[in-house]
Amino acid sequence: MLSASALASKLEVVAVLEGHAGCVNSVRWHEEGQLLLSGSDDRRVGIWDVSGRHLAFARTTHSHNIFDAHFVPASSSKIATCGADGRVGLVEDLERGTPKTLFFARDVETIASKLSFFSPTDFLVAFSDGAVRAFDLRTNKHRSVLHLSTGCAAVDVKPDDSKTFALGADDKFLRICDLRMQAVKQHAAAAAKSHSQNEDFDDEDDDDDDDDNDEEEDDDEDLDDDDD
Repeated sequence: MLSASALASKLEVVAVLEGHAGCVNSVRWHEEGQLLLSGSDDRRVGIWDVSGRHLAFARTTHSHNIFDAHFVPASSSKIATCGADGRVGLVEDLERGTPKTLFFARDVETIASKLSFFSPTDFLVAFSDGAVRAFDLRTNKHRSVLHLSTGCAAVDVKPDDSKTFALGADDKFLRICDLRMQAVKQHAAAAAKSHSQNEDFDDEDDDDDDDDNDEEEDDDEDLDDDDD
């Protein structure tokens, strides 16, 4: 195995791409390998071809640094982003430049650091408030799938198993998580809530029955008084 210094001596910079106005925090190849996507402190995403030629810049709704940007699977014009302002965004059309915000927690100070797709329309985002949230591009809705007592810093879905993801956090641990277990927990919680509501409803019925019985007893007492 090559040492780090030996490996570095064999590397060569073949192109330097210019165009961003701030630090470049994210680089991702398109799944077909012909396009390169970049995300920057200038709050824009850039598209480049394999020769290093700049093809497009797109504005986003971010008000702070973009920390991660990812092509939506099977698309070369839709891009999901997340950043230091806690926003999760979507650029729907590079040519028209139509960005929108999918998530922004105004009442919580958090950073959206990394994202990873687990289906062509669904992806996870790691947040510094300890949450991992799942986003659905079909409905533009999101849900929390995990919440730690420490900040989440990185997330990556396993390529050959879309229900398993690795999670990096602000502690010394690396976590392997299973979305199927989360689905079971959510189903159990929903079932428990439904059961509890049914019990409350039954209790209310029992209370109503008791009230009815009390009223009948009172009526009987009134009849007895009339007879007297």
